[in-house]
Amino acid sequence: MEKIGFIGLGNMGRPMAFRLAARGFNVQAYDIRPEAAHDLEKAGIVWVNSISEIAKTSNVIITMVVKGEQVRQIMLGSDGILKTAAAGAVVLEMTSSNPAITRELGLTAVEGGVHLIDAPVSGGVEAAQKGTLTIMVGGDENLIDRVRPLLMAMGERIVYMGSLGSGHAMKLMNNFLSATTLAATAEVVALARKAGIPAEQVVEVLQTSTGTSDAATRKFPKHIFPDKEIGFTIDIMHKDVKTYLQFAEKTEIPSFVSSAVFQLWNLHIIEGRGQKDATHFVELFEHWCGSKIRGITKEQ
Repeated sequence: MEKIGFIGLGNMGRPMAFRLAARGFNVQAYDIRPEAAHDLEKAGIVWVNSISEIAKTSNVIITMVVKGEQVRQIMLGSDGILKTAAAGAVVLEMTSSNPAITRELGLTAVEGGVHLIDAPVSGGVEAAQKGTLTIMVGGDENLIDRVRPLLMAMGERIVYMGSLGSGHAMKLMNNFLSATTLAATAEVVALARKAGIPAEQVVEVLQTSTGTSDAATRKFPKHIFPDKEIGFTIDIMHKDVKTYLQFAEKTEIPSFVSSAVFQLWNLHIIEGRGQKDATHFVELFEHWCGSKIRGITKEQ
């Protein structure tokens, strides 16, 4: 059985690593935060103290961090994967990253005899815990069969998108739409609140109407109205929309909608909300409509 090295035990990475261990995989893990070692032993996961140790002793190395620049450092740093991994090792890059960085790292990895596959995920923390993530895969299709058992342990829908970087491109497109529908639904809910129309009924109608989205079916009823955190921050979504804009510009596709959406998310960053959960995105709209949106079900 493959020996798995897992780098990045954040809100998403931790439950993903736990899923692999629960399915019987031999998992060792590392995170820059020492406190991330908490409870790993109970789950059957071995904590290691460095990236180089992970690279030396793993056949498949999974990276699940915040952004592509961190992946570049993990791969190319002085104790990075490419300095110490054995020839033939596979890096399964599951971060929401920039396709250009992924393709650049893929070329460098091949020179060192290491294979790179991009496989970002969607579905949120709950899906990571349940093993029901959607996983978007890019890279050499012949290599994907090798890591398919791992992917199936973490997700229920594995979609091959094409050449290396295609998975990350798909993730950017998905997150742009996620950011857009959250922004648009927040505007509608704020309008309803100011017009005296019950916001929960508005979202209920949206759930079965042509204006529906994940914002209407999940984010508002399950997280924003009851004030329960989603598990990703405003600055992470801001980063993804910004990267999407860069991708669209490089691909020479006009980005009118995404430019406007980016400015909304950027305004939250400027006003210091970046580290807050994405449910706090509605705070600007609460100010504009003069009434509460997040946590309104707690008022009843």
